[in-house]
Amino acid sequence: MVIGVIGKIAAGKTFVIKQLLSVNDKKSPPINYISIDNIRRDILYNIDSDENCLVRSKLIKELKLPTQRNKLSGAMLGEKIFFDQRAMAVYRRIVNPIIRKEVKKQIKNNKGIVFIEWSNLIMDNLVDLVTAVILVKTAEKVRRSRLADSDLPVQQLKQRDQVQAIGGGHLLAFKKRGIKLLATIDTSRPISLGRYKRLWRKVIKYYYGS
Repeated sequence: MVIGVIGKIAAGKTFVIKQLLSVNDKKSPPINYISIDNIRRDILYNIDSDENCLVRSKLIKELKLPTQRNKLSGAMLGEKIFFDQRAMAVYRRIVNPIIRKEVKKQIKNNKGIVFIEWSNLIMDNLVDLVTAVILVKTAEKVRRSRLADSDLPVQQLKQRDQVQAIGGGHLLAFKKRGIKLLATIDTSRPISLGRYKRLWRKVIKYYYGS
């Protein structure tokens, strides 16, 4: 079973997943966690496979990006794709199929419950890989406080927010595809361990189909 954990940047998605991992005291069924952001970073910056290097070369060429010591500049890429819809379309055409292939590979190699953390499951053509979603949200004031130490420019953060916006339309799209909304978690205030245990029991119930 694959569960998407969705929400805006700094909503608390990773924290919620870690809390669910911690309350799985029986370690059965096993839980696995896939961070699409980590996969994206590996493709663009960290792992120099032939396929990843080809992806970077295509991005540099088609988006006319400058390089730093023959490496793709994350800052320049962000400036390009978050302020230019055409550039974002080019980025998704080049990068998303590689992300999708790696996510499918990791799902295949894992058993039990797999959590996928990402905001744009629909727009990035990954929605068909999940059977349910958990929406993580937080008060805007709290979220902006968490982003205060980010090394990203303020204007780019605002643009990312627009791209990652999750409203009623997104949730309706999940529903139309038969993807269940398991829970909505608000991380504006500390959440008790008991709340996470109840959520975990809900996940387990859904897993076993009872």
